[in-house]
Parts: sequence; C-alpha cells; structure tokens
Amino acid sequence: PLVTHADYSVVGAVADGLQPAVPGEILLGWGSGSCLAPVITIGGKPSSVAFSGRVASGLCQTNFSVPDGLTGNNPMTLSTSPHAYVLAIK
Repeated sequence: PLVTHADYSVVGAVADGLQPAVPGEILLGWGSGSCLAPVITIGGKPSSVAFSGRVASGLCQTNFSVPDGLTGNNPMTLSTSPHAYVLAIK
C-alpha cells in the first residue's frame, strides 16, 4: 500500500526527502483489493485500525495508528497482504 500522513503527504525516510511517521499518529493506507479491516502490526506491535473501506472504485483506505515506543525503519504487516512493508518512524 501507499501510506500517507493525514495531510496526504507520503510517509517515508528523511533521507528520501519524506517525513517519517510519529508514534501515536493516525496514518492513511491506500491500496486495492479487499477493503476489509486488516490486522496491522508495526515493529511486531499491534496497530489500532480506526477505519477501513472503499472510498472510490477500486480504491481502499485504511486509517491506522502508529504504536508507541517505535523508531527507525520497522516492518509493517497487513493480514490482507502476503507482502511485508517497511514503515519509517521518527
């Protein structure tokens, strides 16, 4: 998925010219496929999913929080995807 801050700017590493996520922040995940609420873990910690649903034809949005106590690049997994992702956290 593509992950953005609430202002729709892309989450990523400062070295890539992007802003990392902050613990406690609500992020927006964008993708296609199943719009069912996924189970999300970041750095092995559970994330709270506030919303998950279809927002346009073929586009799903999932709003989720960044768990406390994480910094750096953390693995992010979604129960609805076989892929592993990395989330940059400040």
